Amino acid sequence: MKKIISFISQYFDRRIYIFVLLFGALLGFDLLAVKYSLYFYYRWIDIPVHFLGGFFLAGLYFYVVYSNPRTRRWIRIERKPRNVFTTTVLLVLATAIAWEIIEFIVGRTVISPAYWPDTIIDVAVGTLGGYIFFLLYRTIRDMIRAEFKQ
Repeated sequence: MKKIISFISQYFDRRIYIFVLLFGALLGFDLLAVKYSLYFYYRWIDIPVHFLGGFFLAGLYFYVVYSNPRTRRWIRIERKPRNVFTTTVLLVLATAIAWEIIEFIVGRTVISPAYWPDTIIDVAVGTLGGYIFFLLYRTIRDMIRAEFKQ
């Protein structure tokens, strides 16, 4: 455990713990929801979970690629709107698809008539969370730029 913490502190600043906390809370809720069959009794409950997962994941990708000075030096992607969109939205889409594949492989889902519509909705909502993060980033960036122009 000490080596893991040493590795994390070597490459990331303290902001990474925000993402660890957010994903930990989401994972904890997911485990409780599975244990108590909340996804079965409340079918709508996976929508906010996938949305928040996509939003938090987009924030994590943004942090690693553009905000963390150590990883930003390695990755070297210029912070242009098109690049930020690709980083936040398209990587969230790829991760959401990978997540659904992993859920199927480990047996959390089964093939049924509702499988494909549910999976498509899950991927779309997760990607929407990433897109909302991108829109929020762009809005805040534009507000800051407008403030400095005055």
